[in-house]
Parts: sequence; structure tokens; C-alpha cells
Amino acid sequence: MTFAQQLQRRALLSLLAMDERPMPEDALIDAIRLEIRPRPTLSDAQLAVQHLERLKLVQGVTDPIMGVTYTLTTAGAHKAREIE
Repeated sequence: MTFAQQLQRRALLSLLAMDERPMPEDALIDAIRLEIRPRPTLSDAQLAVQHLERLKLVQGVTDPIMGVTYTLTTAGAHKAREIE
């Protein structure tokens, strides 16, 4: 498993743990960075989330109060359960 795949896996599992509740972008990035060693850069974690968004596994929504929040799409939830 590549480093990028490890980051994407951690993002999917972190969102799955939210049980369909939106996760603020900062919290998602922190969850990715805290679990992986060596610790990924901020941009590495952001790129992992962006890649998952392009694959339509996660969806980001801009909220006027919370900022950007992420949830799993149906496909993303399926993938996260598959790798859990």
C-alpha cells in the first residue's frame, strides 16, 4: 500500500466513524495526520481528501458556520466498510 493510499484509507475510516455526521475539514485533516507514521504534511493530507472527492467517495460541502465539512458518499461508505 502506497503512502497516498494509507492517507486515503485513514480519511475513509475517519469519516465512517462519524456515523454519517459531517466532519469539519480541519478535524478530518488532523485525523489523517495523527494516525499515519511518518506524519504526513498538511498538503499530503489535503491531496488525499481531494483525490477521494474526485473519485466521488467523499463529498465536501461549504457551510457558512462550519466551513468545509465532509461526509462519505454511498460509494465511499461501501468502500470504507470494505477496508474496515
